[in-house]
Amino acid sequence: ETTWIVRIGQVAGFENPSLRGTISAYLPAPKSENDLQSMSNKLCVGHFVLIARWCHQESLFREGGALSSSTKRLAEQVSVIIGAELSIHNEIGSRLSASSKANLKMDAQVFELFADPTEFTEERNDEDEFLPGRLKG
Repeated sequence: ETTWIVRIGQVAGFENPSLRGTISAYLPAPKSENDLQSMSNKLCVGHFVLIARWCHQESLFREGGALSSSTKRLAEQVSVIIGAELSIHNEIGSRLSASSKANLKMDAQVFELFADPTEFTEERNDEDEFLPGRLKG
């Protein structure tokens, strides 16, 4: 019988993907206060989008657009959470079970937050309307 010795550095890259889970539901941010009130109390990706929008809007009221250090840290952390949540939702198939309308809204909201402003076109319908509040640009 052979004994194998495995050092911790050799197993650090192993991961069990079946244990992956999200902390939020795959739902976009609401468009209005009424939509927000009608949502369930369950945390969703849209809530993180609202936090990111608030961080950007907070910068608009500051002299020179500079964020306070705590708001900047919040914006950085929420952008990481959004990316991680969307990645895991994509991996576990949440997009497949969501409606096409929810997927379009989610895509538009993520694009609004992180896309290069030069990518925006003037040709948008009301459904694709972007709300003020961006992390980039």
